[in-house]
Amino acid sequence: MPTIALIDETRRRLSRFSPGYKVITHVSQPLAERNLLVLTQERVLDLEELPDIQLFIIDEFYKLSPDREAGGGRAYLLNQAFQRLYRTGAQFYFLGPNIRALKEGIPDDFLGRLQFVRTGVSTVALDEIHVEGGDRPHDKLAEICQRFDEPTLIYTQSPRSAREVLKALVEGGITAPTPSLDRAVEWIGETYHPEWSVCQGLAHGIGIHHGQLPRSIAHFMVRAFKERRLRFLICTSSLIEGVNTPAKNVVVFDKKIGRMNFDFFDFGNIRGRSGRMSVHHVGRVYMFHRKPDEQLPDVDIPALTQPDDAPSSLLLGLQRDELTEASRRRLDVLVKDTFLPEELLRASVGLDVERQATAAAEIQRRLSYYGPRLAWHGQPARDELDVACELIWTQLNDGRREHGAHSPAQLRTRIGQLRRTTDVRELVVDELANPWRMERGHTVDVIVEDVLDFIASGRVTRSRGCSSRSTASQSTSSPATPCRAATSLSSPVRSRISSFPYRCSRSRSTGYPVASARSSPSSSVLTATSTPLWPGWRSYRTIQEG
Repeated sequence: MPTIALIDETRRRLSRFSPGYKVITHVSQPLAERNLLVLTQERVLDLEELPDIQLFIIDEFYKLSPDREAGGGRAYLLNQAFQRLYRTGAQFYFLGPNIRALKEGIPDDFLGRLQFVRTGVSTVALDEIHVEGGDRPHDKLAEICQRFDEPTLIYTQSPRSAREVLKALVEGGITAPTPSLDRAVEWIGETYHPEWSVCQGLAHGIGIHHGQLPRSIAHFMVRAFKERRLRFLICTSSLIEGVNTPAKNVVVFDKKIGRMNFDFFDFGNIRGRSGRMSVHHVGRVYMFHRKPDEQLPDVDIPALTQPDDAPSSLLLGLQRDELTEASRRRLDVLVKDTFLPEELLRASVGLDVERQATAAAEIQRRLSYYGPRLAWHGQPARDELDVACELIWTQLNDGRREHGAHSPAQLRTRIGQLRRTTDVRELVVDELANPWRMERGHTVDVIVEDVLDFIASGRVTRSRGCSSRSTASQSTSSPATPCRAATSLSSPVRSRISSFPYRCSRSRSTGYPVASARSSPSSSVLTATSTPLWPGWRSYRTIQEG
């Protein structure tokens, strides 16, 4: 499954097979005799060993193509997960909408196993209606929403756009307060902040769903919408891939996903949220922009085609006999040019050879400086944490803003905040009083979602193929209720703070520092290992799970 939202929906559907099968959604769950594993690509790669696989299915398989996302990071991880499953010899299915064909260059022995089946069946009829928004599109949106009595999904390109739409609806008198939501409104206000737009929208009977929400709140929004307690649900691309809702109307307010214009394929996914078999036989799609040209994609599988621009992290994730001759030569040159052992490079799932080598070379160049500052026990002192954050930021993150952190100093400050308190509201209040935030006029929405983003990025799991000296608990899906959401959020945060994932000691045999922090493909995670910091220093990287 490409996203956690789809995992949660699929888990609920598969629960009817219990107790004959155990549904596994996280690598922390022990296997039973008969299992149904529902995992993202990151979690597949987290498995120490694959169980006996008889059948595997990749849903939304177009995500194997790196050109379907900016940077292609998760696409390459999905390719590694696919190749790991494919080499078991199990039967498999690829599922996805609006696919024309596979790209040229895929090996014939693979194509020989496939039967490409196109279905032109639609379970509902769709009416497409163009809306002229003019210079005041938000006012026009409020006007047409006045006419809607049925469940309505409003697509926006970003959380910021979703907040602007919410404001327009409230100011336009589009409110439908529901007493059954009062407890949720109260809990969200107390736990996060009463001025957070998610809380204020819910008070008016309008839901918001985007990728920066805690998973429990996102579940709650979808469930409340399905139960008709919410008439309007404003969403981003977080809901356009396979998550079923009872929406009669879909309003396509923006024409972008993030900063990029969506194509006909993405439009088809958004449009497909309208109508539902046995609920609404005819769906209505209101478009504020011209429909994209009808051009469907061909899907590439880089693990099989191995183009010249495939990242070295993908090649490292493949076995040697799965590499083309050109890929083997390229990888041999890269490995030869660094002093890091190949097994260490391969253990850093998703991290390029070049980036690992650069980080290791920097530590080698200034070993007398880094050595004592990276060899610490328990919790790091301030200067030790400063050095770790500087290395992560400059060598492994390319200085990008990531998960609400804008600089090495801010990363260290955020980590310090999490070590001091487990209370999300307290973290939000601290940030509201931050002069840096005040100077830039950051709103409550920006601050709350930055705090949540950073907390979510700190989930810690154990990676495949390495021993572990310290572990932190792994957050799993929680029921979409406010009371249980509080527990599901505070417990992982508390464990992350008490088991801060950077721990170092000195090797008894070499005297070199030993780092017990390691990377994992799940979330933005750092987990424990006993890899020598010199000469084979352990690397990190940041990848956000969907």
